[in-house]
Amino acid sequence: MLFMDKLKAASGQFGAMLGAGWATGTGFIVYFMSQSGHKAPWVSLIGLIIYYLCFYIGLEIARRYRVPGYEGVFRLIYGKASVLCQPLMEFTFLFSLFLCVLDAFAGGASFATQIMGWPTITGILIIMILSIFVAYKGTEFFNKCATGMAICMFIILLAIYISALLGVGAQNYPGDVVQNWMPEVPSVFNMGKMAMYVYAGSLPFLAIWLLNYDKFKTRKDVTSTLGLGFVFGLSAFVLPLFVLVRLLPHIMGYDIPVMYLLTDILRFPPATYAYAILLFLALLSTGSAVIVTISERGKRFIGERFKIKNKFLQSALIPLIVCLVAIPCSMGGILQMLFNWAGYIGIVSIIVLFLPLIIRGPILLFHANKRGIDRVPKETNIESDKYVIDN
Repeated sequence: MLFMDKLKAASGQFGAMLGAGWATGTGFIVYFMSQSGHKAPWVSLIGLIIYYLCFYIGLEIARRYRVPGYEGVFRLIYGKASVLCQPLMEFTFLFSLFLCVLDAFAGGASFATQIMGWPTITGILIIMILSIFVAYKGTEFFNKCATGMAICMFIILLAIYISALLGVGAQNYPGDVVQNWMPEVPSVFNMGKMAMYVYAGSLPFLAIWLLNYDKFKTRKDVTSTLGLGFVFGLSAFVLPLFVLVRLLPHIMGYDIPVMYLLTDILRFPPATYAYAILLFLALLSTGSAVIVTISERGKRFIGERFKIKNKFLQSALIPLIVCLVAIPCSMGGILQMLFNWAGYIGIVSIIVLFLPLIIRGPILLFHANKRGIDRVPKETNIESDKYVIDN
């Protein structure tokens, strides 16, 4: 597997997860700092390691048993229980991806009004049109776009947060900053619970890794690609926390903590301009990655159920429908209602995705190792447990 192929695969998932909540820093306050205080970077790091372990298990199952798409991987994991578990898994995946579309659209609306001074609908339409265009052009085109956006975001993240760590242009640090601040009643359970919500709730992004499943020929391909993704993840979900915890508890009261850091404390104009670019790329990369993933699932659904071969209908119809439903949701009060459900989806993801993957997945890989199978023969018809256990 060529390095560029690995970079493309890692870029798609990185861009999808780095949405508006993380690019603005709000997610760090809600899920990590409010529960873990100054220990937040370490809690996030542990969660990120477990998160990528899950990706490794999922990708290795897909590679070894030649199962395209997340639905095939979880069909193997569930085995005989797939009749009951598969519908709930599909709902969890698709609803989580739909929430990501809403996040991208709502973020696009805020970007247009608060940063560019444009009408709200303008930001939504820009993200929607570009995302559907990328989905129509296909996975390879998406991989190229995702790679370019990921590299830019990675460089900007490093530039902003390393500058902040070094205190470039730093001034006016608030007087109520508390070193090693912790919440009044710190709880190891709450720390772990919130981290699990974040990372288990993001397991549907396995579907984005699996867009390129056929390129993973060896275990080294899987591990080295995930290694690139992990480095991207450190820049987006661990490094920012090392900066933001230095402002606890003062920063807890800000809706966009990263903008506060740049404009009120660092006052380093180049970093502020770079942040605006980062935010737009984060929104576009999330929107395009999720829409492409929904499009690929739609292709398989339409092809299997309705035997439709028209490229537009296969690639763009379902994403277009999803976007048209998402527009009013992202502009109205229903947005908050749907995001209130995100916590429940996190719980369901732990039960339906994380636990089966982390418990049953290694068993499937163990059986493959025991029989000396690195990849099943290409023509093999895998029927859940019958092949995995009995063959």
